[in-house]
Amino acid sequence: MAYEFKLPDLGEGLTEAEIARWLVAEGQAVEEDDPLVEVQTDKTTVEIPSPRAGTVLKILVAEGEVAPVGAVLLTMVVGAILFSALGYDGVGAVLEIFTRPLTNPLKWQDLGVKAAPLIIIAVGLSIAYRANVWNIGAEGQYIAGALGVVLVVAAGTALAKRAKVRDDPANS
Repeated sequence: MAYEFKLPDLGEGLTEAEIARWLVAEGQAVEEDDPLVEVQTDKTTVEIPSPRAGTVLKILVAEGEVAPVGAVLLTMVVGAILFSALGYDGVGAVLEIFTRPLTNPLKWQDLGVKAAPLIIIAVGLSIAYRANVWNIGAEGQYIAGALGVVLVVAAGTALAKRAKVRDDPANS
C-alpha cells in the first residue's frame, strides 16, 4: 500500500519549511522512527522521523525547495513485512509480483503459481454453486476446489496418455 508522507505542522505558527537534506534515498527501506528528512525553518533545523516502516518509493520535493505544511514530501510502500521476509524490499516486491510476469515470458509460470489459490477457490465456488451447497464455508470451498482441480488434472493426464498410446505406431 502506498503511503504519502506529508510535512507535519512544526508548531509555533510556521506554515512552510525548506528541505535542507534528505536522509533517505529512493528504494531505501526505513523503519518506524528512522530519520527521513532534515527541514529548516526561520527559527531552527529539525530532523523529521518516519511515522511508519516501509520502502521509499519516490521523493517529491528536492533539497533546497520550500514546501508548505501538509505538502506530500515523499511516497512510501508500507506493509512490506511479508515481502521483507521473502527477501524483497517493498518496491522490488511490487515490481516482482505485478510487472515482471507481464514483461518477462519466463515469469508466467510464477504468475500461475501465485494465482493457483485463487483458481482453486474459484473452482470450489463453482462446484458449490452447481451442487447448490452454500453452507460449506471457505475451507470447504477451498477443499472442493482442490479436489476439482486434482480430478481435472488426473482426467486430462489420463486422456493425454490414452491419446499417446493410440497414436503410438508400435500399437498399430
